[in-house]
Amino acid sequence: MQFKWRVLTGTPGAVLANSDSATTVFTVTQKGTYTVELKVTDVYGSFSFDTVKIIVAAPNLAPTASVVKNILIHLPNNSAQLNGSASADPDGIITQYQWSKISGGAATIANSTSAVTTVENLVAGNYRFELLVRDDSSAIDRDTVFITVNAPPVANAGNDVSITLPVNTTTLYTESSDSDGTIVSYRWRKISGATMSFSDTTSATTTVTLSTAGTYRVQLLVTDNLGAVSSDTVQLVLNPDPNRPPVANAGAGTTLQLPANKTLLDGRSSTDPDGDVLTYQWSYVSGPAGYNLGTAAKDTTSATLPNAGTYVFRLTVTDVRGLTSSAQVTINVLPVPELTKKIKVNLFGGTNPYVNTQWNNWNVTNNLTSSAFTYENATASSITANISASALVADNGTPYAAAATSCPPAVLRYTSANTSYRLLVISGLDRNKKYDFEFYGSRANTGNSSVYQIGNKYDTIETSNNLNDKASFSQIVPDNTGKVTVT
Repeated sequence: MQFKWRVLTGTPGAVLANSDSATTVFTVTQKGTYTVELKVTDVYGSFSFDTVKIIVAAPNLAPTASVVKNILIHLPNNSAQLNGSASADPDGIITQYQWSKISGGAATIANSTSAVTTVENLVAGNYRFELLVRDDSSAIDRDTVFITVNAPPVANAGNDVSITLPVNTTTLYTESSDSDGTIVSYRWRKISGATMSFSDTTSATTTVTLSTAGTYRVQLLVTDNLGAVSSDTVQLVLNPDPNRPPVANAGAGTTLQLPANKTLLDGRSSTDPDGDVLTYQWSYVSGPAGYNLGTAAKDTTSATLPNAGTYVFRLTVTDVRGLTSSAQVTINVLPVPELTKKIKVNLFGGTNPYVNTQWNNWNVTNNLTSSAFTYENATASSITANISASALVADNGTPYAAAATSCPPAVLRYTSANTSYRLLVISGLDRNKKYDFEFYGSRANTGNSSVYQIGNKYDTIETSNNLNDKASFSQIVPDNTGKVTVT
């Protein structure tokens, strides 16, 4: 009987150790499905075939256990999460999770067979937990997580302190400790009380300076080498000095109006509750430049203030034991009062205006309401006027009133007949100011006069060929709308 083996199908590289033997070894290097044929021949030459199918599967790849490697918690928190959800199997599925404690103190695993679980009831110290994962082919892998349970430091800001002025400094010492590590930082801070300062806010020992008598609370924060923080508070009491401080009094403020620019700074009302003799010192705080003080080290001194503005001066008084007090006084210096401004208006009948830059020309024939007038220096104003009628405004002719003294002759050229009642309203005035008014009138005729009235004040001009007479009103206050009415 003869035997003959051969590979019919499959991935190249399959090898038969002995193809002419009744048995042989079949070797492959790759996964896949192979078909192997066997031919047998007898001594008479008769033969027969048969085949066998061989399936070669890939080897199973083990799963990979993956956990969060390092966990830090600070007591009183005593639980942590164990998370193995990042574990994976490259060619199958994970069928089993198993958590176990390898080392450390007391602990309770909430669910030891869950991918994510909680470990509880931890105590200060270091722990090691292991996760075992198994895949659907029973391959396993392990990973380890380390948990550090840190006991926080114990802050100790020292004993409460009481001191009495004039001593106002004290040194604070800490006896803070950390049972399972070291303290790496200190932080002092004020949490209540008046102004205070620290010589060093980041040292275990610091010196504090307290500003005024009263109660202060200071907090110490300590941090250990693993970042845990603890705090403690110390109370500081600064008792009043039996020597009471003086009371400075810089006097009442005042107001000057230039050109007056001198005043007396008076600190004679300053007192000391203990009856001590006081020394005085005046100083400039703020205000325009150019001031001048007399003798600054006296209870009274003169101040020369040449510029308008607000000046502030400080008086500091000191008692015989060195306690001081300060007070300030404000001096307002007003500028030189404004010079009187004039608006000059010539009312005319449409032709022959008065050509002079100091005068406004108002053509009442065309406009019963004027435009805004300008001052005699040609600067603009907001003042306007309205006249109720332009009838009987007539030209006296030229030349006329060449010898006039009350106003320029050209202003007297036009006359407004006294037989026509007119209402003149002047608007745009400042109701906080007082105004003076002058009215002029003349007529080339005889036996004429005009009466002018503002409020209950009257004035009459004898207008017949008038050269010198005028109607005058002074210290007139506009109404609440800034108007003055002339009839």
